[in-house]
Amino acid sequence: MGKSIKKLRLSPFTTIIAVFAVISLILTSADAFGGTHIWNFVYTSAHLGKDAYKNDTRVIFADVGQGDCTIIMSEGETAVIDSGPYSASDELVRYLLTLGISDIDYLVATHPHEDHIGSFAGIIEDVGAKRIIMQEAEPSGETDAAALYRLKTAAKENGVATAEPYIDMQISVGAVSVTVIGPVAGYAGNENNLSLILRIETEALSFLITGDAEEDCEKDMLSEYGEGLKADVLKAGHHGSKTSTTEEFLSAVSPEYVVFSAGRGNTFGHPAEEVLSRVNAFGSRILRTDYNGNITFITDGVYYSLETEH
Repeated sequence: MGKSIKKLRLSPFTTIIAVFAVISLILTSADAFGGTHIWNFVYTSAHLGKDAYKNDTRVIFADVGQGDCTIIMSEGETAVIDSGPYSASDELVRYLLTLGISDIDYLVATHPHEDHIGSFAGIIEDVGAKRIIMQEAEPSGETDAAALYRLKTAAKENGVATAEPYIDMQISVGAVSVTVIGPVAGYAGNENNLSLILRIETEALSFLITGDAEEDCEKDMLSEYGEGLKADVLKAGHHGSKTSTTEEFLSAVSPEYVVFSAGRGNTFGHPAEEVLSRVNAFGSRILRTDYNGNITFITDGVYYSLETEH
């Protein structure tokens, strides 16, 4: 007679522990080797997908350290404006995947500085994107030039369409409109002032994104638009540097919220105390990625709410 074979029976509790142990091992290995594709597999398998936030619109100022990144999600469509530095790439990709984002509809680069475009290559390779809007400009710095080369290479190798921005160019992201309103002049020798100025309109809130635009650009925008710059939320220029967010510009925009995107303890002293004092005196509420982490505005088209990570 043959030997009988006893089947190993695991209790439901033991099975759950085993499953979590395996998942933990996989994710730990993925982190150890810098892998992000495994995260894409996990989130896709969990059915997060682009319908995860289908019923509301979200504008997120992501914490990418010393850099800028704004994420728009609406009706299953997405856009990412700037991407922060290369050092934030893995964490940002992971965050986008946890939001259920894949195959992003639009990437938008305000200007080709590494702290604004450094993670775009990683996003293209590990999340996916359909098109990118960026200026045909060659940065002067070596680090910036290297970041732009990585971005262009990733876009070409992954079939991402590229479009040159122009004044009044408008894109739709679900129920959200994004319009290029600046810069309205040329600024030889100042790449920060060449930053795209973007107006984001939802049914309940308006946002003004200014990249690294400085005082000269702000003055020209005031001359061109005046009170037409008014918005509920202002993303402070140049991470809150004293070169930006002048009193006149702040008065014209008249924001309820001012968002500062900067790295905690950064060596530049961003945001500058004089700018924070100016915003406080004006009466706008200050939000900071270095203190608040990811900052999320959520609207159902009528009402809105604000969530911060910290």
